[in-house]
Amino acid sequence: MTEFARRFSIALYDKDMNQYNVAKKTGIHTAQISQYATGKRTPKRDKIIAIADALGVDPDWLGGESDSPEKKHETAPAADKRTARLLAYYERLTEFDKGRVMAYVEGILSSDDYAKKGEEAG
Repeated sequence: MTEFARRFSIALYDKDMNQYNVAKKTGIHTAQISQYATGKRTPKRDKIIAIADALGVDPDWLGGESDSPEKKHETAPAADKRTARLLAYYERLTEFDKGRVMAYVEGILSSDDYAKKGEEAG
């Protein structure tokens, strides 16, 4: 059994939920959830985030990267798949590339064109 499968089982029990409930809350197919639960497959980061959100646990704990199941910070809601996917991509980057992404985003946010769009919307 994988660490994810073990922790997934613990969280299901603690939250009085089953695989079907998680599949319904996350939109992940029940067959995939079953494979994660048995350890046949390990979910990618975006799926871990969605499952952790559905279970109300910390995704780092669920993925085996932390010792505490308590959420340290809010994650993107499972319904906001685009944000969860973006976060998963960002977390895969090297520190150097994360710095480049931050500089790019800060450049966009500080541009005159972006400031004008914000004024028009507000």
